[in-house]
Amino acid sequence: IVSILAACILIRNLAPEGGTRAAIYGAMGGTIGTGAGVLVGLLFMTFVYMLNRGYFRRKIAHDRRSTEQSYQEILKMLVLMITPIIFTSFIYNCSAYADSYLYSAIQGFNGMSADSISAAYGEYSNYYVPLVSIPLAMASASTSAMMPEVSGKYAIGRFDELNRQVNQTLRLTMFICIPCMIGLTVLAKPIMGVLFPSASELAEKLLFAGSVFVVTDSFSIVTGGVLQAIGKQHVALVNAGISLAVNLASLAIMLFARPGLDIYAVMLSNIIFSLVCCFLNVLSMKKHLRTRHEIRKTYVEPLASSVIMGAVAW
Repeated sequence: IVSILAACILIRNLAPEGGTRAAIYGAMGGTIGTGAGVLVGLLFMTFVYMLNRGYFRRKIAHDRRSTEQSYQEILKMLVLMITPIIFTSFIYNCSAYADSYLYSAIQGFNGMSADSISAAYGEYSNYYVPLVSIPLAMASASTSAMMPEVSGKYAIGRFDELNRQVNQTLRLTMFICIPCMIGLTVLAKPIMGVLFPSASELAEKLLFAGSVFVVTDSFSIVTGGVLQAIGKQHVALVNAGISLAVNLASLAIMLFARPGLDIYAVMLSNIIFSLVCCFLNVLSMKKHLRTRHEIRKTYVEPLASSVIMGAVAW
């Protein structure tokens, strides 16, 4: 609500003539809405705490086994826990900006016009990326729900129960994302036609060829969340950093070796990013948790049924 209202008010009063200025002020209004949402969430959590403050105080008064930590110790612990997670999220988000800059620079060097570069990257970022990102919200939600349980099981050494929880989350995620991948592949053209009528044939081909990113990136989100839940945030950060380096290196190599790949190189480099991240996260999980994935239930059965679904839809 705040996003739409703020955008309308800013545009109406500061850029009534429209054009680029209207787009700028509209984006500013959208950002104000995001901040308002976070603020309301914080106020709500404060309200819930105030309602339950008496209960918390009674629990503290009856606690005879724990030692009280100072605010400095708690703040230090929070900083050490949260900082690697923030930087990991930063790497995931900045990869898009790095890809955009590298793609524009190299294709400009290869003689491609600025308008063609903008048009191709626009098809990629405005149509392909939003569609493949929709199923990833499910992976993020499942990971957030899983982390407290995994963290608790890890703290008390119940590794069998922890691994069952991880496999359950992966099964749920793949149960959603594998059919999404198949659906986006075989129905790329009608989906684009319904949701984005102004998209060109390039956007359809990108979705057709790159929908596997839904599965690879969702897997990297879940496995990265597992590492963060067991206190290995720095490991997840290092894995994401290595994946970003491989992503940018592969993009540069593809564009210099095969300039004709054009925007497909950006799509492929992002898939490589998620694959490398998956591989490194799985190695780290095996090292710290001795995990074993249920290949048949998690991957084979959803893929087999999704292929049948995709064939019928095709």
